[in-house]
Amino acid sequence: MLAFFVALLAAVILAPTAAEPGKRQVDYHNVRASVVYTVAGEATPASLGSFGPQHLTSLGAQQLFAAGSFFRQRYLVNDDDGPTDGTTDEAYRPIAGLSADIVNDDHLYALTTDDQPNVASAQAFLQGLYPPFEIAGSDAAATATQLDPSSVLSNGSYVSSPLDGYRYPRIRAASTLDPAYASVAGNRQCGAWAASAQVHLASEAFTEVANAAADLYYDVGTALLYDVLDDSGWDYINAVPIWDYLSYMYNHNSTVMSLLSSNISFPGALDQVRDLASRREWAINADLAYSSVATGAQVGEQIRAVAGKTLAAKVLGLFSEAIASGGDTNKLNLLFGDHAPLTAFFGLARMQQADADFYGLPEPGSSLVFDLFTTDDAADAPFPTSDEADSLKVRVYFRNGTAPTADPDDDGIRDVQNSVLTARTLFGNYAVDFAWDDFGRDMAAVMTPSAAHWCAACGGTALFCPAFSYAGLADDEEARRTDGCVSPPVAGVIGVVVTLVVLAIVAALLALLLGVRVRRVPPPPPAAAKKSFGGFKGDAKMASDADLALPKGGAPAGAGAPAPRGPLGDVKGHERVGSWELSGPGDKDVEGGGPGADAGAMGMSMGVGRAGLERRRSEESLEVSPYAEPVRPEERV
Repeated sequence: MLAFFVALLAAVILAPTAAEPGKRQVDYHNVRASVVYTVAGEATPASLGSFGPQHLTSLGAQQLFAAGSFFRQRYLVNDDDGPTDGTTDEAYRPIAGLSADIVNDDHLYALTTDDQPNVASAQAFLQGLYPPFEIAGSDAAATATQLDPSSVLSNGSYVSSPLDGYRYPRIRAASTLDPAYASVAGNRQCGAWAASAQVHLASEAFTEVANAAADLYYDVGTALLYDVLDDSGWDYINAVPIWDYLSYMYNHNSTVMSLLSSNISFPGALDQVRDLASRREWAINADLAYSSVATGAQVGEQIRAVAGKTLAAKVLGLFSEAIASGGDTNKLNLLFGDHAPLTAFFGLARMQQADADFYGLPEPGSSLVFDLFTTDDAADAPFPTSDEADSLKVRVYFRNGTAPTADPDDDGIRDVQNSVLTARTLFGNYAVDFAWDDFGRDMAAVMTPSAAHWCAACGGTALFCPAFSYAGLADDEEARRTDGCVSPPVAGVIGVVVTLVVLAIVAALLALLLGVRVRRVPPPPPAAAKKSFGGFKGDAKMASDADLALPKGGAPAGAGAPAPRGPLGDVKGHERVGSWELSGPGDKDVEGGGPGADAGAMGMSMGVGRAGLERRRSEESLEVSPYAEPVRPEERV
């Protein structure tokens, strides 16, 4: 009994005091870095219709602006009205050291492809993340000096950016020539992936779905696709572009919206078309059972999910950079692209096993979020040291779309998940939190670790792949170093050096043993270089070349003897003007006043008559054989 009272007294004494209002009594959830992949907003259809070059629509820009505003509230704004318990509100997770007012490109990383919808989506997102910002008040210059000294001039005045303080974060827009392109669009330019998509067309699963959907596509095509797609294309093979077109028209064409929402001929047709597009997209981007052996890639590459594999590598790489810098860089990392990488990653991480909604196409503006965090006893706890890396954890969230609900009027037309940010499980785990080491191991097991590996798996069809022709072909770079193997480029350099050394040694031995010497022979003096045979050829004349014969009484041009005067001017005998080697096209149309008329007139002004020109043409048109005897001289008038 005494022991019981002692234990009870100790419990009362050691019990924590009542929590004061506004004070947190639990561990702080401190986000150290985050990676957010966001699907581009609504764009004009890429394949169907006459909409010009594909571009982000105003609705798409609003979707991404809303997404950026949401993550600004989550990561940047230190709101005093935020939750008192850091573990109770998933929408409020400020990143330590990330400014809400000043853009720091060391802290913010943004990557997308150079497609217009993706670049514009990134711009709209960043407009919401960092809206225009101006410093107001009489002490604006003093405040700006603390926040952004570059906005203060030497006279002490404050200058804001255009458009009321618009900010310009850096966006990396990778082209198809950039290896970073594969990080957010791993299925594009991948020849093995394209080949596997063709293989899917011959599968039994494809044929089964195509046959079942034939009537639906015929009905929808007859009503809505007849002017944009040939009836032979009203098929499951075009499920994704058909959905893309109908979704756009539903949002922008009142007739199409009315037909798909209230016409009794098409009950739920839009949802059925979306479901078919989701099935088609899943089959070509998340079918892990398909082997890429038939396309020449390595076994186990899971080539259809290659877009998710490169995305996984990018996420792990960005977190590794943040950890290596001690939290000084890559605090917020933003990736933008289409839905293919998300669908592929859903399949790789087996997220559909916990929620069948992941089989569906993500809505525009959807975001997959990876948070690297620690639980500390203070909000300003320092970043863990390398010895404390085991305190790092990862949690994954998904937010489908940006609207509060995809069915605002509750008419049942579009029954899709709302845009609540929800923690998700990966790789069949039951817990939403991963230890950093476990997360890294699971991601490494499914990712494509480098551009070299991507090139090897895809067949090297991208233009940048030749730069990686020797890299990434071994299973692991560390294994290659452990085995003591030398990479092919280094081996090539060593081989060249060894060859040059061996040649030098052989040359030295020849010089010593056989008396072989290398002596430079000076060129002969110009006067004695070669005897000239004279003539118009000069030094190029050969001994077998006969001199031209002169007519009787004739004299070379420039000689002192006067020449007889002919009807066309002063005729200088049989003067040789030019030769057959120097004849040109200008000599042909003299009489007709064509291109050679000027040349003919020039010849007459130099004293060559028309008869002389005709005789010259006759001589120069003769075929010359290099094996015949030299021309015998003949004199005649």
